[in-house]
Amino acid sequence: MRDIAFSHFACQFTTSVHGLIEFRRNKYFDPSSGHRENKQNCISYDAVEIVLSVFCDKIYLNIVPTVYLTDLQGGVLDKLKNQMLVNELMSKKYNTHYNELIKKWCKILIKNKQLIFKYKDYDLLFDYVLLSCGGQNRAPQWIERQCFRFAEPEMLFSVHNTENKSVNQLKGLTSYAPLDYSYTNSNLSKRPAIDIAIISPQEKLNEVLTHLGRLNQQSSPQNVNDGFLINYNGFDTNFKRALNIPQATDIAKVFRYSVESTKNMTQIDYLALLKRYVDTLSTQNNFDVAVIYIPTAFSRFREDLTNDYNLHDAIKLYATDKAVKVQFIEERSLNYYDPCKVMWGLSTSLYAKASGVLWQPTVFNANTAFVGISYSLSKSKGTCIGCSQLFDSTGTGIRLLLRKIDDPGFWGRNPYMKSDEARTVMSALRDQYYKCDPANQLKRIVIHKSTPFTKEEIKGFSQALEGIEDIELLQIQEYSSWRAIRFDSTDYTSNAAGFSIHRGSVVPLNDDSFLLWTHGCVQHDELAGRNRNYYKGGRGIPTPLLVKRFYGKASGNVIVQEILMLTKMNWNSGDSLYKQLPVTLDFAKVLSRMSKQNEAIYNKPYDFRYFM
Repeated sequence: MRDIAFSHFACQFTTSVHGLIEFRRNKYFDPSSGHRENKQNCISYDAVEIVLSVFCDKIYLNIVPTVYLTDLQGGVLDKLKNQMLVNELMSKKYNTHYNELIKKWCKILIKNKQLIFKYKDYDLLFDYVLLSCGGQNRAPQWIERQCFRFAEPEMLFSVHNTENKSVNQLKGLTSYAPLDYSYTNSNLSKRPAIDIAIISPQEKLNEVLTHLGRLNQQSSPQNVNDGFLINYNGFDTNFKRALNIPQATDIAKVFRYSVESTKNMTQIDYLALLKRYVDTLSTQNNFDVAVIYIPTAFSRFREDLTNDYNLHDAIKLYATDKAVKVQFIEERSLNYYDPCKVMWGLSTSLYAKASGVLWQPTVFNANTAFVGISYSLSKSKGTCIGCSQLFDSTGTGIRLLLRKIDDPGFWGRNPYMKSDEARTVMSALRDQYYKCDPANQLKRIVIHKSTPFTKEEIKGFSQALEGIEDIELLQIQEYSSWRAIRFDSTDYTSNAAGFSIHRGSVVPLNDDSFLLWTHGCVQHDELAGRNRNYYKGGRGIPTPLLVKRFYGKASGNVIVQEILMLTKMNWNSGDSLYKQLPVTLDFAKVLSRMSKQNEAIYNKPYDFRYFM
């Protein structure tokens, strides 16, 4: 009913009763609300998405405000442009404003305190009751759901001193140095420097060298009230390890070509040019990371969506097979308004790619491993690829593995592995774990996937992991139709809070499903302050992750704490406090996209640093 019949109920109700117009499945706009958005150069209409959710045999109706856009003549916008503008406009709807939008749509849709969807001889009736958590002055009919709030995870910066920890990773680095600095008692002079090689157009080389040179200089954030970003004190000061930028005349580390020579090149020609430089670098041992600069003028070389071609991904995969770690730099980063933010992001990425270990969680189970599973379906190539990533107990990446799925099954449009394939893939990952850490006794494996686990996958994974005491299979869904409005006062008759719900908030839906806000406000002394809100990006209201367990026995507390911890373990994003997805699935998204390239390497495990 959810996929087919409800669309008929909703369409009949919204169009005939309220005069709303359906513009996409279960999405409707109010034709009387149109107004011009001058900056975006379009017409905007108030709109709503109506979605059903079923938990514990109860049907919930989710009302999600959005906007419907047309061009100035009422025509349909390009799909990518439309999504960009929708995101831009909705990002300006903050907690208080979003609360008003919810109230508005409730008034439009609800009559006599009931919401009735009619279709032919059937009625679908909902009580007008908003779910809420806690507070005072509650009406007797209000349904209350439990809500829990978990603390922001701390990261550790020493294997000897557990007091060397910090919620803010950048403050931890500047106060204590990276974690691997504590592995020995060596000082800066004894730690080998990180050497950089460069591939760049000749005409842009000086700009690139100037940009890289800023890594060895100090920089302050443009926004002194950012809450997370702090002063960048220079690479050697922050990481206790020197960074060597080559001179323009160093022909052993600097590879240049003229813009003119690329004038008549096709995408494949330019790819071949970069591959030749990677081939040369693969025969040398005088550098740690190769920087490839792509100017904006070369945008024609970047991708071909019809053939699943992507320059960045193709080079990354090719360089991986040649054991060359690559860092791409694009022209927009050279001109970014906040160089301090760019330096933090670039420096942490370069340090990690040079086999550095930045930090680890203060709390973890040494006998646990994490796995991220994703699938990539290339229609142009007619292939389905299983992408898997293995992480140790601290969330540090170990190995990544791509495998062609010869006979995939499909649940709707989602591919999945049948039991034999699932068993083979998981057996390979288990073997890799013991090769990387032969002394550790693996007692628990947690597998994350963005789509549901099928019976075939569960059977194959459990067979491959026989002997492991605890196997946890979790679907982590990035998009859900649930939203939450934060009230700082415990009195619901007051106005909504100015800031969004807290990061780490959890609302259980049933015994094996819960909503987890990995994006939201954080109040902490190391950020904006204990009584002030740090809200990453500062835009819109956050969407929770929908987490469903298909197999396992760990407590909800453990699962939530692990997911929150893993959102802070993507070293490729050192300029931000966290990512919305745990690193298991953050890498899975990247890997599934990259696996569509012709250069993809199957059935061979690689160090995750090559794919950063």
